[in-house]
Amino acid sequence: MTVSPYLGVGALTPAFERADAAGKGLFVLAATSNPEAAPLQGALLRDGRSVARAVVDEVRARGHGVVIGATGALVAVGLDRDDLIGMPILAPGHGAQGARLVDARARFGDAADLVLASASRSILRAGPDGLSDAIAAHAAEAQW
Repeated sequence: MTVSPYLGVGALTPAFERADAAGKGLFVLAATSNPEAAPLQGALLRDGRSVARAVVDEVRARGHGVVIGATGALVAVGLDRDDLIGMPILAPGHGAQGARLVDARARFGDAADLVLASASRSILRAGPDGLSDAIAAHAAEAQW
């Protein structure tokens, strides 16, 4: 399940507890691809970390994953790809939104091994008759 931390990561404690009890995980929004989100996600806290970096740090401590948009600049929200190593990353924005699956390794570096790249719009756009071919094409591109 994907959840928003913008009431504070602590407000998600019931969701974390439920996921943990069920042996499941959460993906928490940290750095989305929406250009209008960058000022909020890149805003600096009193401790000098960006909001996105604080979310990544708190979610890592809880053993869950983060959402990192595939088209936004990590540096614009105070992140470096090395900050993401070792945690699951849901990366929407591939395909129709402009990111290419083949570029995931370059974008995420050593963190790419735990990236779940999402390309749903471009696959669904193929329609019922083209769905299998679209999935196969994206899967071939994703072999990084």
